[in-house]
Amino acid sequence: MSAPGAVALATPTHAAGLPDNSAPSDVNPQTPTLHNASESDGTGVVKENPDHGKVVSEGNGENPNERGDVVDQEEQYDDEEDEDEDEEEEEINIREELGDILEGGLEFTGAISYNKTYPTAPNPVLDIEGLGTVGLPLGLRDAAAIKACAEQAPFGMADQTVIDKTVRDTWEIDGRKVNFENAAWHPFLQGILRDVCQALGVNFDASKPRCELYKLLLYETGSHFLPHVDTEKVDGMFATIVVVLPSKFTGGAVHVSHGGFSETYEHSARSQTETTVLAWYTDVEHAVKPITSGYRLALSFNVIHTTNSLRPVVSKASDAAVRLRRILKSWAEDNYDAPDKIIYLLDHKYSQANMSGSALKGSDAHLVAMLDSVGRPLGFHLGLANLTCTQRGSAVDSGCGYRGYGRRRGGWGSWYDDEDEDEDEDEFVEMEEVEQTDVDIEHLVDMDGKLIRETINFDVETDVIPQEVAEEITASHHDDQSYEGYMGNYAGSLERFYRRTVLVIWPPFAHFDIIHGGRGLEYACEKVRASTGPRPTQEELELVNLILSRYRGRTTEIVSSVCRAAFQWRDVALWARAVQTCSLSVAALKDDHIYEVVATFGFALLHPSLEFAVRMENSNVHAIQFLDNFENWVERQRSEELTASAIPPGPLITLVLKHRDVEFLEKSVLPLAKSYQNPLTLKCWASDLHNTEAIPAEARARMVREILSAAMAIVDFWKVQKPLAPPTYALVYHRPTEVPEELKRAKEYAQTCLDVNCEDLFAFAVPKLLAFEGLQENMIQLRVKEVILPLIAYVSAAAHSRPVAGLSELSEKALALHLKATLADSRNISQADIAGMIQASAMTCGQPDFFLTGIIPKLEALNLQDTQLRAIMEEVHAKRALLDPSDTKVQPVLLRLLKKWVSIVNLTSTTYGTSYYGQQSPKPAIPVLEFCLTLRLPEVCTIVTKRLLHPARLDAEYIKNQLAPLLPDLSALLGRQKQPLSSPTFVPLFSTIMLYYTEKVLGPRPADTLSKHVQALNRWTCSCELCPSVRRFLTSEATERREWQRIGAPKRRHVEQFLNLHARSLATYTLIRTTPQGLTVTKAKELVAPARWVEHQKKGLDMLKSISADPAVVKTVLGDDHAKISALLLGRPFVNAPVPAGPSVAATADANPVHAAAAQLLAGPSHAGAAVASTSAMAAASAANANKRPYSAAAPGVAQLYPANSVPGGIPASASATVGPSNVAARPAKRRKTTYDEKDIIDLT
Repeated sequence: MSAPGAVALATPTHAAGLPDNSAPSDVNPQTPTLHNASESDGTGVVKENPDHGKVVSEGNGENPNERGDVVDQEEQYDDEEDEDEDEEEEEINIREELGDILEGGLEFTGAISYNKTYPTAPNPVLDIEGLGTVGLPLGLRDAAAIKACAEQAPFGMADQTVIDKTVRDTWEIDGRKVNFENAAWHPFLQGILRDVCQALGVNFDASKPRCELYKLLLYETGSHFLPHVDTEKVDGMFATIVVVLPSKFTGGAVHVSHGGFSETYEHSARSQTETTVLAWYTDVEHAVKPITSGYRLALSFNVIHTTNSLRPVVSKASDAAVRLRRILKSWAEDNYDAPDKIIYLLDHKYSQANMSGSALKGSDAHLVAMLDSVGRPLGFHLGLANLTCTQRGSAVDSGCGYRGYGRRRGGWGSWYDDEDEDEDEDEFVEMEEVEQTDVDIEHLVDMDGKLIRETINFDVETDVIPQEVAEEITASHHDDQSYEGYMGNYAGSLERFYRRTVLVIWPPFAHFDIIHGGRGLEYACEKVRASTGPRPTQEELELVNLILSRYRGRTTEIVSSVCRAAFQWRDVALWARAVQTCSLSVAALKDDHIYEVVATFGFALLHPSLEFAVRMENSNVHAIQFLDNFENWVERQRSEELTASAIPPGPLITLVLKHRDVEFLEKSVLPLAKSYQNPLTLKCWASDLHNTEAIPAEARARMVREILSAAMAIVDFWKVQKPLAPPTYALVYHRPTEVPEELKRAKEYAQTCLDVNCEDLFAFAVPKLLAFEGLQENMIQLRVKEVILPLIAYVSAAAHSRPVAGLSELSEKALALHLKATLADSRNISQADIAGMIQASAMTCGQPDFFLTGIIPKLEALNLQDTQLRAIMEEVHAKRALLDPSDTKVQPVLLRLLKKWVSIVNLTSTTYGTSYYGQQSPKPAIPVLEFCLTLRLPEVCTIVTKRLLHPARLDAEYIKNQLAPLLPDLSALLGRQKQPLSSPTFVPLFSTIMLYYTEKVLGPRPADTLSKHVQALNRWTCSCELCPSVRRFLTSEATERREWQRIGAPKRRHVEQFLNLHARSLATYTLIRTTPQGLTVTKAKELVAPARWVEHQKKGLDMLKSISADPAVVKTVLGDDHAKISALLLGRPFVNAPVPAGPSVAATADANPVHAAAAQLLAGPSHAGAAVASTSAMAAASAANANKRPYSAAAPGVAQLYPANSVPGGIPASASATVGPSNVAARPAKRRKTTYDEKDIIDLT
């Protein structure tokens, strides 16, 4: 410390009776950090930086805390250092990074709708009030009876309820008049509800939804319902379930669409004998196509949330969670350049009543739960708000106006479509030119639905995801519109309103700006200044953190609020933090305030902060005046008290030894220090005494033990400012996870015992830590779990095998308490609990393997979840050296646990195929296999393989979406684990998956149904930007339907004209009613199968290549199944017969070039070059023959179904020349029949 500090230290020595050899004249020459006020320019101008209210002062010398040019120079230097650091660290664009991961769906795999047939569904035995029991399947007589007592069903349009049979033609009976007499119906309905929730991505156990019968619906011939969305009829409603009861009918297909997803559910084929269940979220648009014959009887149920919980999310260790945590952490730490909020457009719409976290649907619920789980510990907040996009412009109107409700949406509804393709769409009122687009965000609520603010200020370019939010919203149908017709020479004006729901995310530093707008800092200072309690509330602590992060030179507010509140709360650490953070000078703190703080806390604790405040003083005059005043004040106080409590132990020990002796220190000074009964001061004395080598070792050890014993005898580990408490929802959501203060204190005293070689004094802490009298059981368990078990682990590691008195007793009692609670309720066992129990058991009774022999058998008897079993195995594996030094007992325990785990852990994704957001389903089997190999137990992988290959339902979807994606990851896994691909453990998995795929997914090659239409398509020669893509879709794409969005009416009509002229028998088309308009083309099913087979064939070849790029390795891995798989991939029948004895490979090559190439491939890699050359020649010949066909010159975009050059490289070109009918130039010459064809071999080079 510089000279001013020396004066401050020397002052109390006069009171101790010690000589002072320092001279006052030494003060000024040694103060390079103090500056004369004359260095200021005297302007007094305050410059405000727009960056988060940053203020830079140009002082005039009157305010000692205004540092003038020195501040500017230091900030410039700091800025240069920051720029250098930024260049070294990777910069993160918060908005772009967060937008990228949020728009990726965060590994969500749920769907928006559900469709399933239940052949064994029970008969509900319907009893209708006023009618009686209705028989099923529904007969004509009962249908007529239901119709007689039913009412025509209305529909909602804006704020009206309308009956119009052109929109909805259905009969309905209120659900309150319908009863179910069969007792088996309710359990069946609960099973349906669970199935629907699983498919929609709703956690059944967390949400606890219920079904509420809304209507009984009867559709007769001609009945229909045009596209619409369901009204949220009660609070908490999030989905609709429709149960179609057995009744013979045709037609009535249900079409659902949402965003870019569209699907049609046909369910009339077995309608007379089976029950069909359909479900969708309430904002999913759906329509019921006309019934063409018979009656369709259905029950409509509202699905309602009954809890306020968010759905669980994927593991925090997932890639998405790790990346999200990195982004949020960077955002929380960057409160200068980062945005103060991000506004994200949700996938679903929500009514005002359902604006809460518990009412969110599907991907939105998953996203919010993930953000809550990852962001809450970092202090982030979430809210929901209404976004309204308004477009204004001129309109095109033929004079028909709105054409009534059939042409516009109302409320949360949808456009109704009578599907009259002959009607001229120009009769609609359309936006001719958009002149203005406004986006407003209003009514921000928290995740409980409580209002935060009515309006939000935002910047679309920096705060909103996606940035083109207006373009994205207006691409769909509008929710409402206002039209004024032609006025004189001016066109009509049109306003369209698009309403959506957004998620608002903001970091901790922006919380009070969000809550209080621009008055966040003033509000916080006022609230802290008004505090009257002896301890701060949680809100007041958050306000203090806000003030200290945003003070920006406002020293008066800091001193008047934070410093005085810290003094009132007796929080010396907070007082010191305010001084350091805000660079407060002694003039800013004021002398009287400093005196009362020193008198209360003692000089020892405040010494660093006061030294810092002196250094921060700009004026030498003010600094010297303060030191003089402080010296005079100390001399007026009781000298002995200040000597023992105010002076830091280290300097005082040095002064005593310099001017007196060890005996004076031990018999005069130490008793005085002990008399103040301050355990923290005594602990500091013990540490400083131990480090003072000038004291003889024996006397030093004696004094250290005496003073530390006094500290350990009076310390209270549980008496802290923020005591441990069971978390509430509000605290868990808003308060970051922290190390308990009780644990911090216990660690400090334990570490001091170890540092001064007084390990036996830790025994003083044991009864204090185990003092649970009068506490409730949950509080005892909280203390054991959060404080005692982590303390045991800490002390064990810090002791470095030294015996610590009382640690074994503490471990034994804590372990008993924790094990008792664990056995009583195993649901909350975490990996941290397991680690704590392992450490405690290792310290118990000197038996390091006690956890293996005494605790694990008890845990195995519990009904543990798979995640808990894995946590146990991970901890045992990581601490095997501690638990079993001989390494003979751990492996049998792991084998037993691992077998149990792999038999219950989920190996497949909950939803087959690609998710609604385009992401592949996760592959849980790969981490399971890798974990088995990591534990050095590969034999358990056979159990996993058996479960994968023998599921409850082995169908094409399971093979395609669950098994096939495993192959590349499985190969990579074996490479990482140094396992051969030909390992007997994994060969069955490779070969069986390939066989399953070729037999059940690929199947036999379908007939070529395209060739007869190619000539007609060749006459379609238009090469505009749309026509070639439509032709390619018809001839080569494997999908049945494709959309061309927002192409406009002229282009749509252009494509329709050519479809009618050249592809009338190949496809149908429908209008997409957006602005501009779009077009959906659906091709005939007979064209889908061949294209889909080619797509599956390519996928099969890619699967082979994913095993290995070396054909010899693939052949070895697949073994005897290699030939069969090759034949099936070529679309050829496989004859399972041995190859007869015959000529050599060379002789075969002379007789038949095609067979020669395949035989050389079969022979192995050494012949691969010859095979490629031979097959290339055959491919050229085949192509030459193909070019002689009269229709080979196809129009742009017209693809042949099996062209010679379209077969992937895995199949020899010679073999591909005979793949399909379109590749055969002439009837092949008759040749000798062979039982084994080498062309079935696939070349992967």
